Amino acid sequence: MKKALKYLLPLLIFLCVLAAYYPTLTSSFHLDDFEIIGINDLVDAKILPLIKKYPTRWLVFLSYWLCLRPGVLELCSKIVPAESAQVFSLHLFNLILHSLNTWLVYLISLPLLLPLKLRGKLDKIPAGYHLSAVLIALFFALIPLQTQSVVYIGQRFTLLSSLFYLLTLFFVTRAYFAHWPKALALSLAAIAFVIGLFCKEIIVTAPIACLVLLWLFEASPGLKYLKNNQKRFLLLELLAVLFLFVLLPALIFCHLNQWNLKLIVSSLRGVGGTGHVDINVEGMSGLTYFLTQPSVILFYIALFFSPSLLCVDHDIALCTSFLSWQWIVPVVILLGCLILFFRIRHKYPLASWGFFFFIFPLLPQSTFVPTLDLAFEHRMYLSVAGLVWLFADVIRILADELPKAFRYALAVLLPAALLIYSVATYERGKVWKDELTLWTDAMQKAPGKQRVIINYLSAYLEATGDHAKVIETMSEYLPRWHKVHPRAFALLGSAYQLAGEYKYAINNYVSAIDCDRSNPVLRYNAAILYLATDKPQKSLDHLNRLFEFNPDYADGYYLRGVVNRYLKKNKSALKDFQKYLSLAPNGENAEEAKNQIEALETIVNNQNSK
Repeated sequence: MKKALKYLLPLLIFLCVLAAYYPTLTSSFHLDDFEIIGINDLVDAKILPLIKKYPTRWLVFLSYWLCLRPGVLELCSKIVPAESAQVFSLHLFNLILHSLNTWLVYLISLPLLLPLKLRGKLDKIPAGYHLSAVLIALFFALIPLQTQSVVYIGQRFTLLSSLFYLLTLFFVTRAYFAHWPKALALSLAAIAFVIGLFCKEIIVTAPIACLVLLWLFEASPGLKYLKNNQKRFLLLELLAVLFLFVLLPALIFCHLNQWNLKLIVSSLRGVGGTGHVDINVEGMSGLTYFLTQPSVILFYIALFFSPSLLCVDHDIALCTSFLSWQWIVPVVILLGCLILFFRIRHKYPLASWGFFFFIFPLLPQSTFVPTLDLAFEHRMYLSVAGLVWLFADVIRILADELPKAFRYALAVLLPAALLIYSVATYERGKVWKDELTLWTDAMQKAPGKQRVIINYLSAYLEATGDHAKVIETMSEYLPRWHKVHPRAFALLGSAYQLAGEYKYAINNYVSAIDCDRSNPVLRYNAAILYLATDKPQKSLDHLNRLFEFNPDYADGYYLRGVVNRYLKKNKSALKDFQKYLSLAPNGENAEEAKNQIEALETIVNNQNSK
């Protein structure tokens, strides 16, 4: 019976995940999904060129590539309409990854739940411990806070990195808490860790997590039983494990940077995306980002308990001083927790492990290095496991200390809480149905944030075409903002363009370009408007400037070909259409470009013959 349950459990987990996330299977692309994935480029991509194109993220893009194979899409089109096959395939793959991560949380939980005397006997675990591990895994899987990580296709980086992070922990637990050959298990852990490096930077904390896990559950409880030479051997063994985990990524990092010191220094400075700070947060810097993160970490805990607070784009106040209560209070709370869990590590190792593991995955993005956002829910994906482990131990402690009636109450309350969380996740999935529903929800929760307003109105304009409301609303908001995002001007330009007021549309696009001169989309749209208003030379000027910053922007070459043909610069137009085809052989305008090339070649040849 136990063996049957053991093999059926992964299927049970997947069915639970599928039920909770069912509304999201045909959700539209969100945020920068389409831009990140680059579907048009991936459809006909080959594996080796794909790896060369994304040397540090090839595994993630290979997974996208697999989802877009014709055979896979044909199979998906038998389940959903053909136009939804791509997004269905990508979402389904995310659900499978999330289910695998949930199963690994279950497997890792088993030895951690056991008392010291049973920890090495994973083949003889009492049924109660299995049930506890299953509940821990299901809470990890079904808590609403995970919705963004699972539904946001562009965050497959997080899911895949978490998979290899958990695999690393799994193999380490089997090396020390099971009868696996230690050398084999640790080698597999190292391999999983190295592969995870090609997904996302959060896995860099895995070596520290492994050492803390062994310190809490292996070294610390058993030290008093070891002789001095055994203690020295154990210390050397742990140091060797740390050396292995640090040396391998360091070698790979140097190799990817061609062992060039300047490239290595440049890459280190770029970790976390310092060039992509949210310009809507005035005063953002490495210091202010760091000062804000303690309060953000506590905010993440609130999100763990309260699904009503979930939002795709949180409006977080920036902390600017060490003397601010926004920094002092969270730091005192976090330091107090750190001291508390360090002191109780012998008696309650699972609770201590849960707290430390809550912190570890957050370290790469919630410390000194500023990233795009002050807070983003998908950063909590792995940390949720830490909180679940922590509160699982707290519940166990209460169950041991309080009367039996409390245990009976827990037997009812825990499944009820799991069911409530599942329903909340199901409902949260509906919010991610499309861009309009997503940003409507964000407007209700962060109505004062500039980016939320812009994204909501963009989604509203695309869904309804109601340019009058967008023009009215944006004209109302613009004077209030001290620093305006270029997308605000671009949105207003799009609305005026739909209204047929090209003069105002051009003025707004020019304002957007003044804020962001290297943005190819802004210059491309401005060029279209200048051409539409019979100003082809200005259109050409913007396209030429576009290629100074983005020499491989395919659509720009197609449009410049159109402009050059309009100006009767046939040779230049021919080169532009040929360049477009070389960059986007399967692009939206590929057929028309071929027709233009054929016609222009005839014209050019006739001119040359004369």
